[in-house]
Amino acid sequence: MTVRVGIAGWIDKSLIDSKLFYPLNVKTSEERLNFYASQFSLVEVDSTYYRVPTEQMVRGWAERTPEDFVMHVKAFGLMTRHPVKLEQVPPDLREGLPVDDCGRVDRPPRELRAGVFREFLDALAPLRDRMTEAQLRRLVVAIRATTGIEALVWLTDIAQVSYRGTAPAMTDIAGGVVDVMFTGPPSAMALAAGGKVKMLAVASPQRSQLIPQVPTVQEAGVPGYELAGWFGLLAPAKTPPSVVDRLASEVKKAVADPKLKDRLTEQGLDVFGSSSEEMRAIMQSDTKKWSEVIAATGAKIPQ
Repeated sequence: MTVRVGIAGWIDKSLIDSKLFYPLNVKTSEERLNFYASQFSLVEVDSTYYRVPTEQMVRGWAERTPEDFVMHVKAFGLMTRHPVKLEQVPPDLREGLPVDDCGRVDRPPRELRAGVFREFLDALAPLRDRMTEAQLRRLVVAIRATTGIEALVWLTDIAQVSYRGTAPAMTDIAGGVVDVMFTGPPSAMALAAGGKVKMLAVASPQRSQLIPQVPTVQEAGVPGYELAGWFGLLAPAKTPPSVVDRLASEVKKAVADPKLKDRLTEQGLDVFGSSSEEMRAIMQSDTKKWSEVIAATGAKIPQ
């Protein structure tokens, strides 16, 4: 395991004022970054929290650090719904933005957050462009969501390949046609048992009962990551509440049956019954979460 050590910024005031770290002839920010990178292998770039960096600025970072140097780049405040001064917003996105009494943009519309996110990623292109495939993990943007969960967006270019089903996708992953895929535990277990694939992590917040030896994505190094699907029983909108309650009660009894539960667990499912209110809360939460992801990333379903 490699342990990388660094601090929050090569222009940290306490570091400069100490007069103990930088040689006397190292005076400019550029010279300090160059010297810092010769002593440490990682740095946290916190200035990007206050302003979106320019591509020219990022190119300077790339030119003054070795290729294996890790830059932990903080996300611009507005991307994480923190209020910022209007002048901190990129000029081309300022027009018509509402501000509070302190001159801050406090509750930005979704479209603005998506625009800022795209400009932020575009500005980091000089760092991405110089990476080899093995070095892509060295650039990370830390995002603190409104829920307080720390999420990591890995700035990699991954080509998405669409399949008409799991079977052809599994054939290609086993044959080395594609490098990585998401699939259910049973199909992954079958190939892993034959030594054709390696199970890297499960996307749910807890380990799977079926493959407890496989870590979660969070445990593997991406805090806050959660991607879990679900199956729910729905009824027409005008179904009487008494009927909905009866159905929910019977479903709870059914899924508590050990035989049914064991059969579904074999398929990689964690089984539990819930009330209609709990199901509605899950649906509303997921709708909100994925709407924000789509708005921020521009993700589309391939046709």
